[in-house]
Amino acid sequence: MADYQPPRGRSPVLYPVVATGMWVYANLAFDVSVVGPRGRHPEPGTLYIAPHRAETDVPIVCGSFYISSRSWSRTWPHLHFAARDDLFEPGFFAGFMRSISPRTRRRLHGLSIESYLPCVQVRPIRSATSMRLMQAVAAVPGGLSLAEALPEFADSLAERARILELPPPTTIADIRRGEFADLLWVTVDSDRLSAEAFADAWRRRAAEAMTDLRSLIDLIRAGEPLLLFPEGRPSQDGAVGPIQRGLGVLTRRGKPDRIRAFTIAYDTLSEGRTAVCVSAPSPVGPLGKDAEAELDRYLARTFPATVSQFVARALVHEAAEGRDTMSPSELAERVRCGAAEACAAGRPLDRALVAESRRVRRLDEALRTLARSGAVVRQGARRVGLNRPRILSDPTLARLVKEDASVQAATRAQARGLSG
Repeated sequence: MADYQPPRGRSPVLYPVVATGMWVYANLAFDVSVVGPRGRHPEPGTLYIAPHRAETDVPIVCGSFYISSRSWSRTWPHLHFAARDDLFEPGFFAGFMRSISPRTRRRLHGLSIESYLPCVQVRPIRSATSMRLMQAVAAVPGGLSLAEALPEFADSLAERARILELPPPTTIADIRRGEFADLLWVTVDSDRLSAEAFADAWRRRAAEAMTDLRSLIDLIRAGEPLLLFPEGRPSQDGAVGPIQRGLGVLTRRGKPDRIRAFTIAYDTLSEGRTAVCVSAPSPVGPLGKDAEAELDRYLARTFPATVSQFVARALVHEAAEGRDTMSPSELAERVRCGAAEACAAGRPLDRALVAESRRVRRLDEALRTLARSGAVVRQGARRVGLNRPRILSDPTLARLVKEDASVQAATRAQARGLSG
C-alpha cells in the first residue's frame, strides 16, 4: 500500500459550497439531463473519467455528480479531481479569458486560486512534453533577450505593445504583465520552444510531471475515488479522444477496482439554454495491457447520442452529395434511424431521442436554429432548402459531424474486436 492515508472526516466546507455553486450555474446556463443508472457515488476504488468537450464540462459534470450522488450526506469517500496544472497559475484568469479589456486583464493577472484548490480536493497533473508559454516565461531569467529566446512570438508581442501604447518589449521581464497574458496562453512543446534558455525548464517540467503521476497513483491505490479528463484539454474539432498515454500508466500502476465514465454531449442546435446530456453508464473492470485503446472504445460506447448529431450528419452528407432540398419527414427518419443505430451499439440516448414527441420538438428547434444561421431555408411545411456552401462551412455542423464520426469509428472497432 502507498504511504498516502485517505481522510475519513467530513469534506472541507468549501467542497459543498463550490460543488453546489457549480450545479446552480450548470442548470441556469444549460438544460441538463442525466441518463443511465445513478448508483452509489462516489465508490471507493473507482477511477472516474469524463471526455473533455468544452470548458463548461467541469461545472456540469461535477455539479451533476455531487447533487445526484448525495455526496453532501457522506463523511467518506469524497471525490478527488485531477486538473490541468495551468489552473494553478497566478495568471490563469488573465490568460484564459479572451473577451476582456486590457485593464481587466492587467487586474486579473495577479489573481490566483491555487491555495483554494486543495480545499476542494483538486490536484494538478502536468504534461512532461508541453506547457503554457506563460509558464515557460516565468521559469527563465527576466533579463533574457526576447528576440533570442522567443523569436516566433516577438512580433505579436511587439504589436500588442504598440496597440496599447506600451514600451516595446525587449526582454522576458517586459512581457510578464497582464496585457500580454492571452498571447502567452498558448501551448508549446519542446520542439517549438527549443532554445537552450528553456532546457532547465523542460527538465523541471518532466520531473514535476512524474511527481504528479505518482501522487495520483498513490491516491488510487489508497482507494480514493478520482475524476479526471483523459484527453487533457477540450476537443478542438469535436472528435472524442484520443486518450492521453499517461492514463494507461495510471490505470496499470494504480490498479483501480473499476473505471466509470461520465460522458457529456452538447445538443448545440437546441433553442434557448443549450441542451446537455450527461451519461452515467455501467463501469468496466480492470483493464488489460492496451488500456488506452480499451478506454477509447469504452468512452465511445458511453457517449450520448443527440438529435443534433444526426441532423448534422444528414445535412452535411446531402449537401456534399449536391442536394438542394430535403423534406422534414426524411430528416426525421434519418434522426430516428441514427437513434436506432446508436441504441444497437449500446450507446445511451438523450431523452429527446427516446420519446417521439420530444424528438419532433427538438428537430423543429434544430431547423429553426439552422434557418437563423442561413444554413437551411424553410420552403413550406414539406420542403427544406439546403444552402450547401453554408452547410459545408458551418463550424457547428462540422464539429457535430466529427463528434459523430469519431464515436462511430470507435464503436465499429469495438464490434470488430468482439467478433474477432
